[in-house]
Formats: sequence, C-alpha cells, structure tokens
Amino acid sequence: MEYFQNLIAALHSYTIDKCSLEICVFSDEALSDDLLNIVSKVYSRKDFEPETFIDRIKWKLNSIFSNDKKPHIDSFLRKEKIDFIFPYINTDSRNKPYKRASWIPDFQEMYLPEYFKSSELALRKKKLSNIENFSDKVILSSKSAEADCHKYFPGTIGKTSVLSFRTFPQKKWYSGNPSVVQLKYNLPDKFFLISNKFWKHKNHILVFR
Repeated sequence: MEYFQNLIAALHSYTIDKCSLEICVFSDEALSDDLLNIVSKVYSRKDFEPETFIDRIKWKLNSIFSNDKKPHIDSFLRKEKIDFIFPYINTDSRNKPYKRASWIPDFQEMYLPEYFKSSELALRKKKLSNIENFSDKVILSSKSAEADCHKYFPGTIGKTSVLSFRTFPQKKWYSGNPSVVQLKYNLPDKFFLISNKFWKHKNHILVFR
C-alpha cells in the first residue's frame, strides 16, 4: 500500500503544473488524510456491485461465455469513463476503452522456490503468465526485476517500465521529538534499522550474525 501511496503523491505533484489528471483510488481500507486531500474520488468494493438483477445475470453470462472473469469491474470502468487502471489484470483480450497495467514487485519464487508451497508457485506462475499475455503495460519496481521479467517472460519485452520505490516525507513526520521516541524504545544514539517484513527469505539472521 505504501508503494502505491507514494506513486499517487508523485502523480499529484506532477499534475499541479504539468497537466490535468483526475486520480481515483479503489480501496476498502481507510485512507490517510494526506491521501484523501490529493485524490479526486475514492471507490470501494460496493461500487462494483450490480445495480439490478439484470446486471447480475448479464455479468454472469458474460463471464461464462467469454474470457472476461471480471465483467462487473469492466462495466464499472466504462460507466465511470476511467482511462487507465493500475494495478489490474484481466484475461479478456478484447479491446477496451481503457488501458490497464499490471505490477510485479519481484521474482523471489524463481530464486527461492523452497520458501513457497507448490500450490503458491503454480498460482504465481499462472498469474505472471496472464500478465505477460493480457497486460497493456507491466510495471516493475527495479531494473533487476525488469531484467528478470524479460528473462522469464519474454512476451513482456517492449511493454515494461520501472517505477522505483520512493518516499515522500510529510511535514508532520518532523513535528515530533525524536528523543521521546528514542527513550520509549530504549534506543542508542546510533542504530541500524531494517524495514523488511519477517519473511524467511529476507534472511534477518544474516544481519545478526
């Protein structure tokens, strides 16, 4: 979520002087005030729900007789006149009035398959194959991930872009007293911070050694 919040902040800073861009967010989670102040609209899952019984039947038939497994989302995007949606993947290859881009953060399962269940590996492979075949654009978070993407899924060559992780410091981050935080957590004057999640493949034990 932090990655996308930072991308939205970057887009907003670009639109101030460069162009007119309406940024909409799809989220069922509560958004920060900072984010709410820079987006035009916030949609949630209930906005995709069918308005009528006829809609429900039509979407069900559409999903059965076509590759569009998300007809309710397609209908919503058309109704709201959305031009571009990210991150999003749909296996329907028919032309759409909107563009779609997928996001692949990395290819950890390719290098460390022993840390993933076989069912999860199969699911990830299928998802990445769908991204290769059906995405208009594929976003990676690093140059190394882009190189892996081209290596394992050559069909993505020519439609990848890298949007690196960035952080936009907020003014309120500097309003507190760091000494209070240092005292609360009993921190020394100098310390090393690792922000990785506690997944086994992050190998935190290496740092302790």
